[in-house]
Amino acid sequence: MTFSPINLATDRTRALLVAIAACAALALCAYLYVAGRNAGMRTVQTRWDAAEDRRRADDAQAAMQAAQRQAIAERAARETELQHQATAERIAHDQANREAALRADAERSAAHARSLLDTIAQLNRAGAAPAAGLPTPATPAGADAGPDGATTARNALGECSQRYAAVAATADGLSAQVTGLQAWARMAMDGNGDAATGAAENGSGNGL
Repeated sequence: MTFSPINLATDRTRALLVAIAACAALALCAYLYVAGRNAGMRTVQTRWDAAEDRRRADDAQAAMQAAQRQAIAERAARETELQHQATAERIAHDQANREAALRADAERSAAHARSLLDTIAQLNRAGAAPAAGLPTPATPAGADAGPDGATTARNALGECSQRYAAVAATADGLSAQVTGLQAWARMAMDGNGDAATGAAENGSGNGL
């Protein structure tokens, strides 16, 4: 087989063309690989950015809802505090009125007891007048018990009146104290109920 310069040039050209084609194919493959990788990275980045946007939006909405719940809870707490303050003032005012009425009743009872004791003292002095030889008014009917018995009965009546007034004043004072304590206890129980309700509402709101 003989080789001519023309055949040799043709073979070299064919080899060169094959090499160029191979290089072009490699370059195309590399380009397609890089392009695909970049497209995939862009897709992943886009999805990541979308997820981050959704997360930030959810966080912002959750923070806004938490702030709203906090504002509602603070407003309810202020309203409850104002109600408790008004209730406390009303209870204190009612208690003061009851104590003033009790003092007035006690003063009237004490005045009645003093008046009774003054009358008893006058009767005792009148009963003691015969022993001193002094003139006395006519002895009322039914006073057969004598001066000593009448004096003893009157003194016992005066002591009983004093003790009754003291016991009545003590009982009235204790009754007023019990009434006031019951009012304070009801207010405290209502406050605990409001606190439990608020806690339950906050818990249910946080669970949303």
